[in-house]
Amino acid sequence: MRSLYWLAHGAPTLSPTARLKRVVRLARETRNTTRKYARDAAALGGRLPLIQFIEALRVAVTYDLVPDDYYRYALYLVENRIQAPYYFPSRVHRHFRHRLLSHLPASMNDIEDKRLLPEHCGRHGIAVVPTLAEFANGHLVSQSGDRTVLPRQDLFSKQALGHAGRGAMLWIYTGSESWQADSEAALSEGDLFRSLRESSRTAPLILQPRIRNHPAVEPLSSGALCTARIITCRRYDHAPEIVESIFRMPVAHAFVDNYTQGGLACRVDADGVLGPAVSKKLPAAMRRIEHHPISGVRIVGMRLPFWSEAKQMVLAAHKLYPEVPSVGWDVAIATEGVILIEANSGWGVRLTQHAAGRPLGRTPLTACYLSWIAQVADRDHENPEAELRTGDRQNPPNPLAGKA
Repeated sequence: MRSLYWLAHGAPTLSPTARLKRVVRLARETRNTTRKYARDAAALGGRLPLIQFIEALRVAVTYDLVPDDYYRYALYLVENRIQAPYYFPSRVHRHFRHRLLSHLPASMNDIEDKRLLPEHCGRHGIAVVPTLAEFANGHLVSQSGDRTVLPRQDLFSKQALGHAGRGAMLWIYTGSESWQADSEAALSEGDLFRSLRESSRTAPLILQPRIRNHPAVEPLSSGALCTARIITCRRYDHAPEIVESIFRMPVAHAFVDNYTQGGLACRVDADGVLGPAVSKKLPAAMRRIEHHPISGVRIVGMRLPFWSEAKQMVLAAHKLYPEVPSVGWDVAIATEGVILIEANSGWGVRLTQHAAGRPLGRTPLTACYLSWIAQVADRDHENPEAELRTGDRQNPPNPLAGKA
């Protein structure tokens, strides 16, 4: 089996004409990508541009990885290219995840909706960022507790259903009963509420207190909050376990640390020690970064405080969602300890594999997905049309065992 595609679909059913069209399309995309990045890859140990093109096209056709992935995962190096069958293609993983979850009773809304997570996790003693107010459709929907005024401190607003930091805004308390975002005019509490109500006409918003980095973590930030994205998975009828952990660091003037917004990301080992970092944008994404570009502090080898507590927190949180195969938890290491920021069912395959420097097929995630596929097959055996194509139910296919 060649990739995660086979988990969702079984053997491909493309006609010869469709296959040819697919190869031609991938060849065109690969040619354009190779033209952009082949020289940079050659400087890092890759072979001649023509050979890179052939290798990248083969990877794209055989393993469903897009041409960018050939460079992002450094597959132009022989020692990395032999790992190509074990990389999860981002687009295919997204399709597979939606397909699998459609067969399970889990509600992704319970995880993705940032309005629900604080209440659910907070009830079970998990430290989570409190929500001060919720806004939707141009209205203040709720305000926490009996507060009649906002706390006089920095605040943070974000979309309740948003991803990748889109729609997020940092509100700095000026010390004179007003808050200011970026270089905009300072707003009184009433004006701030009016602004958020208006913004909520496009998407629901929540308002939270700003969380600050632990002093040991602050040198890895340009001022905004750093977070660890810890991916957990749970095989059917098993306890949750950690798949991979990534630490994200903001750079420049960003007030979010998201990889998609220009932040850096690096792997965190089981003891909380950081590895070299990467950025998303090619060709810079091909190089590993050992020092933070703003503070100059060495990233590699730094040990995060409270790491054991962070791992325990996310494993406890995943137990609250027993029908969800995998979750990406965003955890802040704050002055007072670890605190859960949010949860993501779509947690970023490309970010995880790029920053970790290894494919997800080498983690427990494969066994996790296979266990749920087998469970879905058992649940739906009387309705073959509803099944994921799993082949032999007693021996479901290992999609990452290399080319058949």
